[in-house]
Amino acid sequence: MTGWVRISAAAAEAQRQLGGPLADANDAVWDACDANEIVSRRDDDGDYWVLDTSLLVWLKAQQRPRKRTSRKLALAQEAIKAIWPDGIPNTVTNPQIEREVGSWLDAYFARQQLRKFDISRPTILRAAGRRNN
Repeated sequence: MTGWVRISAAAAEAQRQLGGPLADANDAVWDACDANEIVSRRDDDGDYWVLDTSLLVWLKAQQRPRKRTSRKLALAQEAIKAIWPDGIPNTVTNPQIEREVGSWLDAYFARQQLRKFDISRPTILRAAGRRNN
């Protein structure tokens, strides 16, 4: 994109980047222009144009941050599902979870011939649903 683009092209780009129906993207671009979130102008023929850099800044602001999953958390979750396929019973204590997951991970790393890396107690407990942060 360089310079000014037709509002229809801006809507198509918004749909491509944000997903959803074209009509919704079109409405969102028009609303952003009305709110001066996207720089726009109308030419002598009555066509509407938007400044491409303004559109790109607006699009970036609209995108939801992607949730990043930790490899360690995913591996701990895999261990928990393998050890307790029906869920962890309430009678299992946190230290028991940590020991069982630790043993499973030792076997996993040996079986995969991978260098073992540490997975912290809080990560194991998050994977088990016993800790929120």
